[in-house]
Amino acid sequence: MFEKLHIIPYEKYSNKIVFYCGNKELDDFINTDEVQLYEREMFGKTSLAILDNKLAAFFTLANTVIRDEW
Repeated sequence: MFEKLHIIPYEKYSNKIVFYCGNKELDDFINTDEVQLYEREMFGKTSLAILDNKLAAFFTLANTVIRDEW
């Protein structure tokens, strides 16, 4: 099964994204231009999990800082 799974960067995916998980915030993020804005502003990098040529999942890695003193 996993040989059919591919992880690719968001900007390399050329097909129209159709993804609905039931969480409005997540659905809106990936199905609107919000993900493009996030990428452009370098808030994080989104990757897509493609299974059988369909979007199965996505994740975004974002940089942050953990302070050890305030």
